[in-house]
Amino acid sequence: MLKTYLYLPDTLNAKVEHVAKAQNLSKAEVIRRSIESGLSSVYEKKGDSTKSLFMLADLAKKYKTTGPKDLSSNLDKYLWEDDE
Repeated sequence: MLKTYLYLPDTLNAKVEHVAKAQNLSKAEVIRRSIESGLSSVYEKKGDSTKSLFMLADLAKKYKTTGPKDLSSNLDKYLWEDDE
């Protein structure tokens, strides 16, 4: 196991201590479980994003939409410049 140092705000540290006492766990174990839980929820949401992109691609095919031919080389221009 890798030893890592991190700084916690006082309020977060108090919450970790409270949970550790309530569940009879070490602070380190509470922090490990919390990180694991948080990362798991991020990975679960990843699937939703992928599904959304595929649905968007299907809509583009259905309505036969096209984009500019130079989109990849001029992405910033299309994202940030006004059409005025």
